[in-house]
Amino acid sequence: MHPVKYQILDRPARKLILKRSRADHYMDYVKEIGCGEKNNSAAWDVLENVRDAMFEPVGLWLPASLQTENTGSYAHGVEIPITYTWPIPDGFEEITLPPCKYIVFLGEPYAEEDAESAIAQTMEQIRQFDPAEHGYAYAPDTGPKMQLQPQGSRGYIELWPVTAL
Repeated sequence: MHPVKYQILDRPARKLILKRSRADHYMDYVKEIGCGEKNNSAAWDVLENVRDAMFEPVGLWLPASLQTENTGSYAHGVEIPITYTWPIPDGFEEITLPPCKYIVFLGEPYAEEDAESAIAQTMEQIRQFDPAEHGYAYAPDTGPKMQLQPQGSRGYIELWPVTAL
């Protein structure tokens, strides 16, 4: 097993369109929100069609500072420019995120039939990673943790907010 790769990414101030739930994990989220057409959540299907999105939809673990009453930490969302003016899809909301840095963890590509174990291994490597050894500290209040859609061809990818030491 190769060590997890990482890079630092600067994110500007931006907005986030998201669909909250009472869930703290993906499977509970999908049970609550419902399945979509392509084996994602129903929310994901909507987020894939948001105009002017800065990037693809993501799974989110919201810090306590971004959670609202009677909601859990897990959501699906998509980043949009701070100047975004298009309508927000029904049942979704828009929040503003400040500029921040993310450490992007890049797992090794994997065969789709090995997805469960490959993702679990990468997640364990991420949990064991010490950002201080690389001049950073985790900064959970600066933004949500993010998870890109797992795809074997690119590996498992997570983004964690950090600050330079």
